[in-house]
Parts: sequence; C-alpha cells; structure tokens
Amino acid sequence: MKPKKLIALLVIASVLLVNYALSVPNLISYQGKLTDSSAAPLNGSYTLKFSIYNSSSDGIELWSETYTGASAITLTKGHFFVNLGTITSLNRVIFDTNPLFLGITVESDTEMSPRIALQSVPFA
Repeated sequence: MKPKKLIALLVIASVLLVNYALSVPNLISYQGKLTDSSAAPLNGSYTLKFSIYNSSSDGIELWSETYTGASAITLTKGHFFVNLGTITSLNRVIFDTNPLFLGITVESDTEMSPRIALQSVPFA
C-alpha cells in the first residue's frame, strides 16, 4: 500500500474513533428511594416503569421502558439505581422537546406524582 493511502486511512480512522469516543451516551443515570405509605423503605425486587413526557401532567408519552421479571429493580433499604435506555433505546430526537418530565410507576400502582423535570447535565 502506498504511504499516502495509508496515511489517509489512518486519518479517517482517527477521526471516526474520536467522533465515537466523544459522542453523547444514550443513557440517563437515575437513582431514587422508594418507601411504603408509612415511609418505611422498600426491599426486594419490584417492577418499575419509567416514562418521559412533554408535560408535567397529561401530555404525550415520548418514551418508556419497564423493568420487570429478570430485569426487575432490586431495592435495598429503598434505594435503587438504573440506567434509563438500557431496555428501550433513548431516541435523541426526544431531547429536542423542551421541557421533559420523568414519570415513574411502581408495580401496578398509578404513576407517581409529581413527575420529575429532566434537566441537562454535562457528562464526563
């Protein structure tokens, strides 16, 4: 292979690699604490549904994913951590909508209220 072609291929590969490395991740890290009606922390595995809406109440559901069965969320002293977008990919187009609100449903209960306003946060 000629040196000029090899250098051109290396430059293209480097640009693609840098672009991939600097791309915004398609996950949202979220942590929370769930308690029962008497404020006692929950323990064990629970089905949780997370939804993103374009309104703090009503509005259009833009995205959702449910953690159930083998992917159910394990609570320890009420605390949990989840990477939203792990089961159902987050489409970057929904982030063009402002504002956005996160709704959470536990098991077969109604969605928790109020919804949580999503804010932009830099990533490292």
